[in-house]
Amino acid sequence: MLKCLLLKKIKKNILFYYFFFFVLNHVVWAQKIKNSKDNCGILPEINLSDNNFPGFQNPLKVNYALSFNDINSELGSQIDSTLIVKFEKWISSSSLNISGQFELEKNFSSSSSIDFFNVISEQLSYNNAWISLSIGRLDIGDILSPSCFFGDYSTMGIRHLDGLQITIPVNFKMGITNYKRMETLSSSISFFYFPSVFKNIYVNENGVQDYFLGQIRVNLINKSSILRVNFGKSINQFYAYSIMSGHWNISSAINFNLTKQFSFDVEYGSQDTSHWVNSSVITYGLNFKKMIPVVNDFLFKKIIFEIQSPLGLTLDNSFTGGNGLLLSKAQMPQTSFFFEIKSKLNFADLIVCLTNSQGDYTFSRLNEGNAFSPIDTLLVNSVGYSNEIKNLDIYLSSNSYKNLSYLVNLEVEF
Repeated sequence: MLKCLLLKKIKKNILFYYFFFFVLNHVVWAQKIKNSKDNCGILPEINLSDNNFPGFQNPLKVNYALSFNDINSELGSQIDSTLIVKFEKWISSSSLNISGQFELEKNFSSSSSIDFFNVISEQLSYNNAWISLSIGRLDIGDILSPSCFFGDYSTMGIRHLDGLQITIPVNFKMGITNYKRMETLSSSISFFYFPSVFKNIYVNENGVQDYFLGQIRVNLINKSSILRVNFGKSINQFYAYSIMSGHWNISSAINFNLTKQFSFDVEYGSQDTSHWVNSSVITYGLNFKKMIPVVNDFLFKKIIFEIQSPLGLTLDNSFTGGNGLLLSKAQMPQTSFFFEIKSKLNFADLIVCLTNSQGDYTFSRLNEGNAFSPIDTLLVNSVGYSNEIKNLDIYLSSNSYKNLSYLVNLEVEF
């Protein structure tokens, strides 16, 4: 039995990667043929003395930052320092790109060892005028949602996932040949495949946890607004009221860039359309950006304020405080908020965040005390994480709607 499952897993992974690189190979060769025809079949002459060699044109870009965090959340208090490394490399003169971000995190102590090594993102991408392919650990937060903390309801609040992305631009402006410096397309159709959306200790890679997601993205009102419509479905049923219910889920978001400094966004989501009302939620967000001198070298940069309101009130939804096992421990979902202020010092950025969110509509709400587990492993912890702060890649949640959790972040880039 174990041998059969292992063979199925190997076969599935081989077919998956073969399909990706088969498509990628044909797209690359199609582009080469087109370029060859455009140049009458003559390859451009390479002169090393003129730095025309692809390796000189596309150097490896690496950015470093050192971050200090003071966190008070439902998990307790923590002070740590984190080394952040971001890299990007265009492969030769083709449209292949490798990019990623990893972090070395160490709690304040007498120990010199690293406590956590986190791979935030790492992906291989191919970008063309008519298609974009990416595989690896994808940064999907900004793609699916304009929100900075709440939102991303089609992934239970998850902003980074391992999988495959295919994007087809719509109404693309013709005549652009420098795809590497092209701005992110506003109108497009995207498809995503994720082998699992659970924590690694609960992952089963034999295909039973497959999750598929699609998106339609439309440019509105002279590019000042973007409409996103996301729809997804899991292969099998795991948890009702979630995206892994085996039923369709849907979310939609629109952001309005009212001025260069001020924007407003609204996002709606139903994580299980078979329980449409009781799994529905809406988020409102305000974003204000402007450099305002305060005192000496201290500058104000940005304020973000978001409110998340449940549209369904039930004690059965384990992802909003409900408890289908012991009703006496269940609680109704309540409105939550998130606040962030960012300031610029002479040498660093200072960010302060506050929230009373308990992680509603995320996998962090699920545990062994409020739901049965269809996963083979016993639920000793939640199957996922709470909401993640955009750009900081830090999870933050409170232990009560009446209590506040906070984060103070000081980051220096070098």
